[in-house]
Amino acid sequence: MTGARRTNFFAYPPSNYLEEHHKAIQRAEQERVEARQRDLQAQVSPQNEPRVRVIAWERLHALALPRSPEHPLVRLIAKQTGLTLRELLDEQEGRAGLGSG
Repeated sequence: MTGARRTNFFAYPPSNYLEEHHKAIQRAEQERVEARQRDLQAQVSPQNEPRVRVIAWERLHALALPRSPEHPLVRLIAKQTGLTLRELLDEQEGRAGLGSG
């Protein structure tokens, strides 16, 4: 071997990289929390139409409004959205193309 010294070079991120990455993760988490709070409020807000409340419920739970009026979730969705069972059934019918509106 010649007298040349072998050096391993590792690419280290700048010293503030980890701190900035941590802050970005915290910001993203805060944005998720705020979005969830907005959806929770939209889900029960009397100013929102039943359609908007149901969409908010669907987004929060990553589930679609069941098509069957007898589905066990129908009553739960009505309760969690602050809608009457009739309002929720009207929304179901409207989505099925059976409603008058």
